[in-house]
Amino acid sequence: MEDQKTELPCQTRTTTAPSPVRAVITWLVEADREFRVAQSMVDETKRRG
Repeated sequence: MEDQKTELPCQTRTTTAPSPVRAVITWLVEADREFRVAQSMVDETKRRG
């Protein structure tokens, strides 16, 4: 019984930890894409002006 109690917190940590990490990584990737698009627009505007 004691072994199961010590194993359960580890199992819940491993199952719940990846989803917030994945969410942050996804957000960073999307933010990077948006930044690159905006930067290319700025660069194109500078070239024309």
